Amino acid sequence: MGAGTGIGTTYTTYKERTAAPSTPAATYDRLYFTSAGPYYVNSAGTASPITSGFVAGYAADAGANDAYAVTLSPAPAALTAGLVVHFKANTANTGNATLNVNGLGAKNILKNHDQTLSDGDIEAGQIVTVVYDGTQFQMQSQRGLTTGTGAEVHATSPTLVTPALGTPASGDLQNCSLAVAPAIGGTTANTIRSLLDEDAEITADATLTANQCSGGLISNYNQSLDCTVTVPTAFAGGNFIVALSTAVANYYRLDPTGTEVWVWDGVAQAGGKYIGIANATVGAALQFIAVQTGASAWTWHVYTVAGSWAVE
Repeated sequence: MGAGTGIGTTYTTYKERTAAPSTPAATYDRLYFTSAGPYYVNSAGTASPITSGFVAGYAADAGANDAYAVTLSPAPAALTAGLVVHFKANTANTGNATLNVNGLGAKNILKNHDQTLSDGDIEAGQIVTVVYDGTQFQMQSQRGLTTGTGAEVHATSPTLVTPALGTPASGDLQNCSLAVAPAIGGTTANTIRSLLDEDAEITADATLTANQCSGGLISNYNQSLDCTVTVPTAFAGGNFIVALSTAVANYYRLDPTGTEVWVWDGVAQAGGKYIGIANATVGAALQFIAVQTGASAWTWHVYTVAGSWAVE
């Protein structure tokens, strides 16, 4: 048995038991690892199998055509909203496709949260990531490239005329020379990469932008002070990773906007609670995925990749 403390949170872990746990003797939460899988026991003594909102794992597809099927170990007891599954596709899809996890029933795989897949959105041999939203699986990974078919198109090369460069008249943008020629590569201003890069090194209190929350990588490189990073309200397609690269005796926190509720490792937290680490350590990481919870509502689901993170 081992114990530790996070930011305002005491937690205890236990070695494997042979059966599901009963009411705990102490008043703080506990995590049990049993032969039947992990169980979470809250402070009220309620034991629940951990099957919702965690990264269930990876398996190779054993299905055929557009009926993908995987067997995860440990096996989830049920399909619950927030369940994340990674699988290697055995075949390319041809239109609508389904996924059956551990025989719990085939569910549609949709892209852009509500659209049927097109031919070739999933390629043979592709690693596919999906999240169950309570009804079907929403595809999070990049779609495959579809090759077009049809008659060849031949273009006739035009006659090129080199214009004379000079100083344009007022309001005339023709025949102008560029003052700045962006370079390809590098990370300095006026380079093509800097205009497209969504990654950020945040070492002081700041609020993430929508671009940074759309596939960005957030790090604490060269952090020297306590740092609180505010995350905007969840939106369609939102996903990003926080990976610390500097060890320092200062905290690093991810704070929701207002009283927004986050789901951390499958457990919904109280509104406005942040997730943080008391002392930044190299390799500590979190993954944020926006999961649709209503017609026009999304919730941040946060998964611990590594490190001693805590909520407060």
